[in-house]
Formats: sequence, structure tokens, C-alpha cells
Amino acid sequence: MYVTCYMEVEKVILIKDKLLIGEFSKKTGISKRMLRHYDELGLLKPEHISDENNYRYYHQNQMSQVNIINILKSFGFHLHEIKKILDNSVDMPSFLGMLSEKEAEIRIKIDIDIYNLAQIEKFISTFKKSENQVLTVLEGQEKERRTGDKMKEIIVENPINLLQEMDDFYARQKKLIEKHNNEPYFYYVTFDIDRFLMVNETCGFEVGDQVIAKTFELIKNNISKFQSLETGIYARTGGDEISLFMTAVTKNEIIGTIKQCIDDVSQFDFSKIGCHVDITISAGIAKLKSDSNIRAFRHESIKALMSSKHRERASYQLIEN
Repeated sequence: MYVTCYMEVEKVILIKDKLLIGEFSKKTGISKRMLRHYDELGLLKPEHISDENNYRYYHQNQMSQVNIINILKSFGFHLHEIKKILDNSVDMPSFLGMLSEKEAEIRIKIDIDIYNLAQIEKFISTFKKSENQVLTVLEGQEKERRTGDKMKEIIVENPINLLQEMDDFYARQKKLIEKHNNEPYFYYVTFDIDRFLMVNETCGFEVGDQVIAKTFELIKNNISKFQSLETGIYARTGGDEISLFMTAVTKNEIIGTIKQCIDDVSQFDFSKIGCHVDITISAGIAKLKSDSNIRAFRHESIKALMSSKHRERASYQLIEN
């Protein structure tokens, strides 16, 4: 009798400090199905599962773990990445590298959204002035872009084309590596305009397009020599991102070229094209072995770029692997 009472009291205390899966789901906003999925992954396990009825109980203290998971998910981390972080199997340098990757991915998405917003504004202006049918105006806009846009070689028209452009660039990378298969190392450089969002916000999207075009021209003046020598390729690979991939060049030569690009952009008077924001560029350089994964070059280059931008504007960072 006394033993039975003791066990019942112990059971009440146990349940009082816990939340059933349904209650925990309501408090966290995570569905019961997803909580079970987290359990299967070992990401967030119930603190107690009843032997009698298999009820799952979570503790109030696990709310902080849920918050951490939600923060990392909002940054774009996948669940398997989050598990490694929560298992404390990711050191600080690796975590900072992972954050830099997510930052780069978000910046590209922002660039796409900014460009699309500018196009929507232009379309609204055009449609307001037109008395034609919607399809007629759209066909006219498409034809204008295809035949008359002076920036068509560097403007990415939509997110789908952005991905196609990167795939094209990766294909050209692969051909260059195959052509120079005796070269042990290749360089990948990513240029990016510092504080470009400020340009669009203060000067408008049309001026922003002109700033990108002029910046591309200034950079191209310094890097086109590599393409003409068939030792390098370059292209606009994002909103205000320009990529250069090359070989058969010394570290001093590449750094000298990057510095010249940075100086040329810093010294140009962008007020001539209606921009009153101080325009500078930064660059990330990755030096990798020729047998590296084709996408790893850009991946490492963007990590270097983010490191450079965090340090100061108008700078560069080199990563060697």
C-alpha cells in the first residue's frame, strides 16, 4: 500500500515538470510530426517516454534548444548541419566558415530580389503609359531586352537565368582546367560592390544598373588580358558579383591585378553617372588545386570575400588550399 502511493506521487511529480508532445507542439509552433522527425534525427529527443503508454514528454528547458534550432534554420542551415552544431562537433573556425557560406547565399538571393524589384517598377511604369493589351506590351519588352539592351551581356534577366549563367561558367571552368591540365593550381576571384544596397536605396535602380555596368567595365579593363591569353575567363555571376577564373599566373600577378581593379573603381568619379555614394569593391581570392571540386573554387572565393568585407571596404582576402 505504501509502496503504491509512493510510486503514484513520483509519477505525478514526473509529469508535472514535463509537457506532452501536443502541449510542447503548441508552445513551440512545431508540429507533432516534425517533433517526431527531430527525434528520429537525434536533433531533439523527448526527455521521457512513458513505458506504460509510449507518451512523449518534453521539458520546459528544451525550449531554448528549440529556439537555437529555429535561429539556425532561419539562416538556411539544414537539419543535418544543425545536428552537428548541437552535438558540439563543429569548432569555431568551421562554424564561422559555415556562416560565411550562408551569408553569401543570402546576398545572392537579395541581389536577385533587388533586380526583380527594379524590373517590376519598370514594367509598372511601361504598362501605365501603354494602351495595348498586356501580352503585346510583354512581347515588346522581351524584344527590347533581346535586341536593344546595352547591358545584356552582363545583366542576368531572372533567377532561372542566374542559375544557368553559373552553370555556364562552371562548364567554362571545366574546359579551362582540361586545357591546362598540367597546371597544379587555379585561382578563382569574386568581386563585389561594397554597400551596393545603399546605391539602389539612395540613387534608384537605374543608377544602380549603371554603377554595375561601369564597375564591370573598370574590372574588365584589367582582367580581359587573361581571357585573351586563354588562361582565364570572367563573367558577371550575380547581382553585383563578378567572377574571374584563371591559371598560369603567379600569386603576385593576381594580387597586383586585384589591387589595380580596386584602385580603379575607388578613383572613378561615379557622380558622372548620377551616383553620389562612395563606390568601392572588395574581392575574395581562392587558390585551389586543379583536381578540386569545380564548385569548391567559387565556394572558397566567396568565403574569402566575406572575410574581406568584414575587415574593411576596398580590400581583398586570399585563401590557399
